[in-house]
Amino acid sequence: MDTATEILVEILAATDAIWMPLRDWSGSRPTNVYYARSQFARHGVTWRAGNRTETELKARSRTLQDLKDTGKVLAWQPKLKSLRVKLTANTEAEARRWCKLPPLAAAVATTREIAKHSDRKPTLLNRFYVAETVLNDGKGWGDATKEERRGLVLTEEMLAPALHRRWVVSLSDIQGHVYFALTSTGWDALEHDYAESKRGRDQKECADLYYRQLAYVLTTWGAPVTDANRGELGAIPLPVSMFGVEVGCYGLEIAHATD
Repeated sequence: MDTATEILVEILAATDAIWMPLRDWSGSRPTNVYYARSQFARHGVTWRAGNRTETELKARSRTLQDLKDTGKVLAWQPKLKSLRVKLTANTEAEARRWCKLPPLAAAVATTREIAKHSDRKPTLLNRFYVAETVLNDGKGWGDATKEERRGLVLTEEMLAPALHRRWVVSLSDIQGHVYFALTSTGWDALEHDYAESKRGRDQKECADLYYRQLAYVLTTWGAPVTDANRGELGAIPLPVSMFGVEVGCYGLEIAHATD
């Protein structure tokens, strides 16, 4: 794997990690995830070169600059060890193929499925947020098998492009059960057609790197709250039972998603 491919896969993993549904509400996780998501639209994700030799750091810095110059990556506040980055849409699609991840077309199809079970202007939570199990043949909670739970992971992977485009938002209850809802941007997006991504050769080493980097970023959500986001509480869990409950403050999650 060349350096450019490695960098692009790491950025993709860091992006998807931000938008993976939050199931653990302990400690500083809600605050850190909320802050990372709120920064994404303007400045992408934090990317670090990692523990490497000075020669490797310089080489990666040059490669990243080349990726920026060729329009594959957007970057802000560039530093040798830490900066903010975002993949362009075409680069993201290419990186997903390398990592054997579902393409944008899968995100669109899953978003349409959510729309079938919700209202564009709902008044009740159960017509606002759609349980992840609805997208997995009603399976995945309680005494679910390993394979049924794997279906929930696949749903997350399919929705990843829709989540970071803010077509869809995710929220969970205190039990870690996840629900999805469309934003106004998401409803508008469904009025358009999306071409299938071009097929490309996947690379096992890319998939391995993606999941390693994803796991690493997910561990950082439990870190102490920094000065930058001190005082921000983040999202709040959904009630365990939503039938007949008015949208109320939970609609703010949708409003914030389109800021």
